This record gives sequence, structure tokens and C-alpha cells, in this order.
Amino acid sequence: MTATTEKTAKKINVGMGQLHFARSPDLLTAILGSCVAVVMYWPKGKLGAMAHVVLARAGNKMGPAANYADRVVPAMLREFKIRGVSPEELEVKLTGGASMFGSSRVIHVGQDNIRTLREALQREGLTPVAEHVGGKKGRRVTLNCATGDLTICIAGEDPIVI
Repeated sequence: MTATTEKTAKKINVGMGQLHFARSPDLLTAILGSCVAVVMYWPKGKLGAMAHVVLARAGNKMGPAANYADRVVPAMLREFKIRGVSPEELEVKLTGGASMFGSSRVIHVGQDNIRTLREALQREGLTPVAEHVGGKKGRRVTLNCATGDLTICIAGEDPIVI
């Protein structure tokens, strides 16, 4: 019997307001409606991070940085810095932000989340390499930390990889 050194991939669910890091071969996954997933990936180290952002602005609210679009990007970059990774080495992707409540709704949570995240990334000098945002349907998203591929599944449609 030969010993194997291959690691079995773990699937890590990223819930609302959570931020998780994982290395190859693990997978980070989330189910999104109006929430937005911010994905940062370091290709050299095959290290990925996913934040499941719920609301655009924290204001005076307490809670994890991943809850809020205006707080999550600096928090993610701090965590990468602790791991020895600079922002220039990262690939950033955004997905989610569906209009789940119809056009008659005064508050457009998804669009607010997307806009605030783009502003936060711009302040840090980051531009997403890919986005799949908006629409009217929720998504199931999975980051493959071995490849950096972000697979997006929407009910009734073929999966999309960005």
C-alpha cells in the first residue's frame, strides 16, 4: 500500500457576512441573491478569499467587516498582507447583486452593494478582472482555489466561469 500526499478538496460555505480564506485544492462557495461576493485570488500561492457582502454601508452599525461593502475590501487586503501578499498580486472578481425585490422597490440593495464595492476597490487601486453582477435571479458561486476559476450557476442557465 502506497501513501498518498494528495489533499482532498474541502468545500467551504461562505455565509452572509462571512469572509473565508482557502488554499488549493479547496473550494469556497456561497449562495447569493442581492448580496455580492468579493473574490480575491493570489495565483502564485493558489490562495483564495471570498466575502459574502450583505449591505453597502456600515454607518454606525457593528458587526463583521464582510457584512458591509464599505469595510470589506480593506479587511481582505489586511488579511492578505498578513499572509505576505500585496494587492498588486491579486485577481479580483465580483458576482451577485441581483434585484431580488422587483423594480418597484425603493431600495435596490444589490445595485448599492455593487456600486459601493467598486468604489472601495477603486480607493485601493484595484480593478476587477471579471464581474458577473445584477440581473433578477440569485446565484450559487464557487471559487476553485486550485485554478482561480469562479463558477456561477443560475437556475435554468448553463454555468458560467469567470
